Amino acid sequence: MAGAQAVVHDSLVYIMGGHNGPPGAFSNQNIIQEYHPADDFWILLQDTMRGRRSGFVADTYDNTAYYTGGIFQSTGFPHLFSMERWNFHPIPAIYHFNSQFNRVYATGLVHGDKLYLIGGYPIGNNPPQLNYLIEFDIDSATVTFEEDSLFQNQLQPYQQMSAVIDDDIYIFGGSQFGVYRTVYKFNTITKEITTVQPMNSVRAGGSAVSVNNDRIYIIGGYTESQPAVDSVVIFRPTQGVSQFSAGPSLNFPRQDLTAVNFYGTIYVFGGMDSNGLFLSFTERLDVSTPVEPTEPTIVKGFSLQQNYPNPFNASTIISYHLGQYTPVRIDIFSVTGQHIKTLVERKQSPGSHKIRWDGKDSRGNSVSSGIYLYKLTTEYFTDSKKMIVIQ
Repeated sequence: MAGAQAVVHDSLVYIMGGHNGPPGAFSNQNIIQEYHPADDFWILLQDTMRGRRSGFVADTYDNTAYYTGGIFQSTGFPHLFSMERWNFHPIPAIYHFNSQFNRVYATGLVHGDKLYLIGGYPIGNNPPQLNYLIEFDIDSATVTFEEDSLFQNQLQPYQQMSAVIDDDIYIFGGSQFGVYRTVYKFNTITKEITTVQPMNSVRAGGSAVSVNNDRIYIIGGYTESQPAVDSVVIFRPTQGVSQFSAGPSLNFPRQDLTAVNFYGTIYVFGGMDSNGLFLSFTERLDVSTPVEPTEPTIVKGFSLQQNYPNPFNASTIISYHLGQYTPVRIDIFSVTGQHIKTLVERKQSPGSHKIRWDGKDSRGNSVSSGIYLYKLTTEYFTDSKKMIVIQ
C-alpha cells in the first residue's frame, strides 16, 4: 500500500487508506489496518473510513484521529470537501466540510488544538483556489488562519514533508516544476513563514518524523533522478544555521510511504520501490539518542487475562476486567488478521467478566488447529493475546 497515513494510539499503530494501484477512484482504499508493534502482527479492522483516501493528512487530537484530503475522483462529493474523525472504537464519521480540504498529496499535522494543511493540489473541473497553508481549529471547526503569500496565483508544491519542533513547523522539499530542496519554517505563534537552510539534495514523497522535539528524520521519497531512495536525513534546527546529517538507511528504497514515532522508535510502512512495486515490509529505525518513552495514558482497572484452558479443544474462557462503564467488543482473529467472530459487542458495567468461545467462526464452523488472537476493545483500553486451538 502507498499513500497511506499512520497514527499512534496507546500501544497500537493504525494505518489508514492508501492505494494499491494507480491513485484514483478504483485503487484508493478506505480500510484501516491495526498494527501491534510488540507482537509484530496485523489486524484488518471492520471499521472503515467514509471516503477512499490516498495522499492525505492524518493526525490525532484528544484521543481521536482527524484526517482530510486525498479524494481523487471529482465525483467524490461530499467526501471531496470532508474531514473525518475516528475515536478508535465506532465507525469513523464526517466531522466538517470546507472547500480548502479538497487537496491531494498535501502535508500537515496537528499541533496543540490546531490541524495544519500545507500544499497539495485540488481535484475537479472547477477546483477551488487553495491557500498554501491553513490553520484549522479542531474544537470550533473553523479555519483560523490562512497563508498564501508564497504561492499566490501559482501552482503549489505537493508531496512535501512536515514535522514540528516546539512551535515551529518545518516543511521539506516537495515537487511541482521539478523536485525541490527548499525548507520552510512556519511559527504557529507569530504566523510567520520563512525559509531556512535548504536540504543538501532535492527530495519529495517521503515522510518527516520529529524525534525528542530536537530533530527531524526525513525518510525515503524520490529525487529527479531516482524514483525511490533509501536514504534518511536527520535535520537539527540550531540558532543561525540548521544542520543536516546522514541517518540510518532503509533496507528498501521507497517513496509515498508513511512513518510514525512510536515511543522512541520510528516505524516505516508501505510505499513503492524504484520499479513501482508496492512494499509490504515494515522497517524499524531505532533513534541514536536514548529517548525516555512516554507511556500511553491508560485508565486504571482494565485488564485482559490469558484464556483458560490454553491450548484448548472444545472451548475456552476469556476473562477481563473493566474499570468503567464502557462499550465493549471482543473479537477473534486469525494470525493473518482475518476476522473470525465477534463474541461481545455491548456496553458493560465495571467489574470482572467472562466469555466462552467454542472454537467456531461466525458461521458456526469449527476453526482449524493453529494460533488465534483475541482482542478486547473498549473506549479506554485495548489489548490482545494469543491462544492455541487443537482440533
